[in-house]
Amino acid sequence: MCVSQLLNLETSTPNLFQEGRPLDDLQIFGCYVLGRFWFFSHLDWKKQHYHISKAYDATDMADLQIIYKMLKAQKEIIFDYMRSLQVA
Repeated sequence: MCVSQLLNLETSTPNLFQEGRPLDDLQIFGCYVLGRFWFFSHLDWKKQHYHISKAYDATDMADLQIIYKMLKAQKEIIFDYMRSLQVA
């Protein structure tokens, strides 16, 4: 997936979002890979802010550790969201 596809997906998601839930708290996280470089994105709907991280090089051990931590954090965000759906 390239950055334009990711941005399109992130900005069109509110149209598909559950009815009844305010968009104010909508935050979307994503990532894409170009060769050995990983980029992480964050869309904050309330602040109308979109951010793409610097490139993290998967061949560099320090960057690889950051990539791992970012993926774990995104996993937790997904699990938290899934748990919130089960409660509602």
